[in-house]
Amino acid sequence: MTRAVARGLKRRDLNGTLALGIDEKSYGNGQKYITVLSDPITKSVLDIIDGRKTDDAQELLSWTLSPSQLDNILLISMDMWKAYMVAADEVIPNADIVHDKFHTAKYLNKAVDDVRKKEAKEQDILKNSKYVFLKNKENWNDTQNWKFEQINQINLETSRAWKIKENFKGIYSQGEKQLCLDYFKQWYISTLQANIKPMLKVADTMLRHIEGIVNSALTDITNSIAEGINSQIQVVKTVARGFANVEGYRNAILFFQGKLKLFPL
Repeated sequence: MTRAVARGLKRRDLNGTLALGIDEKSYGNGQKYITVLSDPITKSVLDIIDGRKTDDAQELLSWTLSPSQLDNILLISMDMWKAYMVAADEVIPNADIVHDKFHTAKYLNKAVDDVRKKEAKEQDILKNSKYVFLKNKENWNDTQNWKFEQINQINLETSRAWKIKENFKGIYSQGEKQLCLDYFKQWYISTLQANIKPMLKVADTMLRHIEGIVNSALTDITNSIAEGINSQIQVVKTVARGFANVEGYRNAILFFQGKLKLFPL
């Protein structure tokens, strides 16, 4: 496997790479992480490194792609982890950072659930309603639809928080940068007026990352590919029943998920 991966990496041509995805993956016992660099277009892992700090991400970007190849990168998709943002700004300053819908929705859902959990202590109707507010409305079953209608008849903060979350989705249908910014401005003002603490907090998070969110609204590149790759990496780890070191883990990941030309000539 080690020899095959070495052959594949030697043959690999990244000159046409235009977009990247960078994400973390936990491994081992405790809070240990690797950083995974992937190509969202070819849906392949480019390389990994032990750690998820700024220096780790910078090193991973710099050793995986040459300076000329890095100059070609137009987009890099990631979550809102500051270390990755700083690394991208340092190594590929001309690339646009994209914060995809998946991670944005994760922040908004958490804020709504924080509101729900607090209010459920005083409102019995909110008990066992977690997934009503976390699932997409289109995916509700009949019971969840009925539950929401019952809750929505009462003027609860949870219902208002949910509407704030749902209204945010409109930014993705604007089609132009200025329209996205105008829409966000109105959404942000209405969120401030609602004055619901967890939603105020998430609104400020969105404001700090608005450039990456707008980039997401204007491109098809998302980090969902990286998330899918992480699921496949988990399969590799499970089948192998763990690895003695990160280098062995790296070889296995690149062997199965690198889409390399592995066979001898």
